[in-house]
Formats: sequence, structure tokens, C-alpha cells
Amino acid sequence: MKHEPRQQMVYGIHPVEEALRNGSTLERIYVTRERRDKAVQEIMKTATALQIPVVQVPAEKLNYMTRGAHQGAIALVSPVQFFLLDDVIAQAHEKGEAPFLLMADRITDVRNFGAMCRT
Repeated sequence: MKHEPRQQMVYGIHPVEEALRNGSTLERIYVTRERRDKAVQEIMKTATALQIPVVQVPAEKLNYMTRGAHQGAIALVSPVQFFLLDDVIAQAHEKGEAPFLLMADRITDVRNFGAMCRT
């Protein structure tokens, strides 16, 4: 059986709210169907505005995912942070640097990737 790497999670109402506020790159948020209070509604509203998918699930799923005190909310943190190309170029210009971009596709050998980064 193949073991997937464990994805980083933020769980608990206040930690998920903070992750949304501080701009963390979140892949998805899970909230329990059983909890309908203002805090969960606010998380759902903010996530929707930021185009982060929200999935309503039974509390048992969150219990299985965390084995901890999730308080009805879990956010999956993206292992990769994405940036808009225009923002990257603008940031380089703001620093007085010439933008340098390396684009690669279908790299299958990690050594080739390492060589490109070193070069």
C-alpha cells in the first residue's frame, strides 16, 4: 500500500480564522455539518470570498483526520504557494532588479532540476 505524505493541517475555529486572515495558501476547508454558529458561518463566508473550497462533512470525518480538538473546522495548507506572474515581475522591479524566470515542463529527474537551479 502506498503511503501519501501527511498534509499540514490547521484545526480549530480560531486557528482556521487566523490562517484565512494572514493569507495562508489553503487548499480546502472542512467544517462539520452539525455546527452552524456564527464563527463557522464567518469561516465559510471568508473562504468563499477567497475562492477556497469549503466542504461540509460529518464530525466523524474531522475526528478521524485530526484525532484532536478540531472544534468543527480544519483547513488543509497547500504545500505549494502560487503567485501571479504580474506580481512577481512587479516585485522584482520594485526592488530594482531585472526579473529572471526559469520555466520548465515535464522534468522527471530531480538531478536535472537541481542542475537548473544551481545554474
